[in-house]
Amino acid sequence: MIIPKGLSVQSGLMASNIIDTMEVFQKIKKDANTPVGVDGTAFVDKKLVQFLDMEEMKKLMEDMTVS
Repeated sequence: MIIPKGLSVQSGLMASNIIDTMEVFQKIKKDANTPVGVDGTAFVDKKLVQFLDMEEMKKLMEDMTVS
């Protein structure tokens, strides 16, 4: 379970497998094909990683609790 900080509701994201956690300073690539909720992509340790847009995730989770 990944629980973002700063949510006004108690929500989290389920993950089937967390491979690793690390602090990285990467330039994230975002273009017109980047889906909603994704901040962009970058290669980390030769693996393509999608970075979640936590502000958009918070909005989606908060909207789900209002419905």
